[in-house]
Amino acid sequence: LVAFPPYEINISPHLRPGENEVAVEVINSLRNLLGPHHNRALSEGFVHPGAFTDESNWTDEYRFVPCGLMGAELLREVR
Repeated sequence: LVAFPPYEINISPHLRPGENEVAVEVINSLRNLLGPHHNRALSEGFVHPGAFTDESNWTDEYRFVPCGLMGAELLREVR
């Protein structure tokens, strides 16, 4: 489980010599599905009930947050 920055994990102890198959399961929040989508002041993190009714920060633009697996990097090949 890698839930917090820097979102890195050392899997070397779990690898065997030769070819290994590594599977990554990405689980995200429902922020981009359920909103709030139009609050310009909302940070990427905490959503609270007032964020849906904050008329002073309303924008017609959709405000989504980056999510998902943005990239993966193999740092070292184990032989």
